[in-house]
Amino acid sequence: MALANNEIIKGGKTASSDIMADYLNKAIENVSKGKNLMPNDAVAVESLAFVWENVGLYAKGENAALKQQEDNYKIASELEPGNPNYYLKLGEVKLRYAVALGSAAKGESNQEKEKLIQEAKDLFKKSIGKKKNFAPAYFDLALAEEALGGLDEAIRNMTVAFGLDRSNINYAFNLGRLYQARGKENDNANAENLFKQILGVNDKEINSHFNLGLLYERTNRKSEALAEYRKVLDLIPENLSDTRKQVEKMISNIENGAENTPENTANSENFEDATE
Repeated sequence: MALANNEIIKGGKTASSDIMADYLNKAIENVSKGKNLMPNDAVAVESLAFVWENVGLYAKGENAALKQQEDNYKIASELEPGNPNYYLKLGEVKLRYAVALGSAAKGESNQEKEKLIQEAKDLFKKSIGKKKNFAPAYFDLALAEEALGGLDEAIRNMTVAFGLDRSNINYAFNLGRLYQARGKENDNANAENLFKQILGVNDKEINSHFNLGLLYERTNRKSEALAEYRKVLDLIPENLSDTRKQVEKMISNIENGAENTPENTANSENFEDATE
């Protein structure tokens, strides 16, 4: 698996999809042999699920990889029912299935997506039931609740996750993002404080700069918003031209007295993915 990871890290023209596929296939083959030799060993089964998790990240046919992950994590949970990580992983598989369904606005696809997210939520709660101080489960539970429209519950559980692991910048950022999304009473102040805490540790954390810019813009602090967007622009790699154009457009809109909206700029909700 490490060889496949090294190949994908090369990126661009130097990475070989054929070589990577060969490494992935060999990883599946070798770990499968280990599982077959030790079918009642939860670690051996978990190792195979982990390999398929990586296959899903790199290869086509993601649903097939998700099915393998789900099947093996289910077996592992039966072999070691007290392990909270297996329920966490099964819940994450459900969320990935939901994402794979797309963003249908109505109909059976949307109903199925909501059902999968609810199933994920139940699995995260089960994980917490096995380990009360399991921060990753509270984090994933918060994301599931957000997806179902429960921002109050999402903030409550993201707060718990961050309280359990204060060093986790991802928990801090998402808690700030959730406060920003809800926007009640002291929420904007709480979000601003969290983003500033992150930037105090890492001033190059691009998403915190961007969300801080959004917060300043929406609270009519235009000059501060401009300063944050310009910092974002400085941090975006030159090869991400579409993302750079999006931020340049947002800066231009503010300078010309126009509000940034989905209609006059690229969708800011996709900013995080574009910069990773």
